[in-house]
Amino acid sequence: MRNRFSWCGLLTVLLIGCASEPGAAQDGKAPKEEKAPAGEKAPTSKPKKGKKAPRKKKVMDPHVYVATVWDRFLKEGQKPFKASKIRIFEPEVSLFGGSAGKESKTLLLLRGAATIEVPFARLKKITVGEVKEDRLAIKVEIDAKKPEDRVLEGTVKASLELRGRFADDFNTTIKLREVKTLELQLDADAPENKKLKDSKK
Repeated sequence: MRNRFSWCGLLTVLLIGCASEPGAAQDGKAPKEEKAPAGEKAPTSKPKKGKKAPRKKKVMDPHVYVATVWDRFLKEGQKPFKASKIRIFEPEVSLFGGSAGKESKTLLLLRGAATIEVPFARLKKITVGEVKEDRLAIKVEIDAKKPEDRVLEGTVKASLELRGRFADDFNTTIKLREVKTLELQLDADAPENKKLKDSKK
């Protein structure tokens, strides 16, 4: 009898010992992550975010342009006036007032659903029409290969201004809505244009 009880006790101890051994299903713990070998990076589930390329700032045309202006106040016999170093100024509405805005040498012409960028280098003449609300009707003559593309009609912001120098000494601001006709061309006397021309040789 004693032998029988001793064998039963031994079997019970062995069974309890086997059941207490650690296992993935028995201890309820999540399996440990496998470590990557030395010299290798551990895999990650998070995708790497690509770096956005910095935006290039638009460089303004370095050429100097002169505008010949016929405004609405010009009387018979009077000659049009000229202004050099012309650029377009687009005023921006500010809560604090002031003359905030941006300058450029590109005319943004709205024609139907399209916005056409006309650079000064291709712009020859502007004929100004009527003001309709905050838009100004204009006709633009440009340098184009096809004759049918040399005249464009559309609208621009009525608040547009032209800024430059009058008689090379005085700052001048021209309100585009007060202009009848404007012709634009490179200033042949500007030293900046001569340098740019020589650099291309």
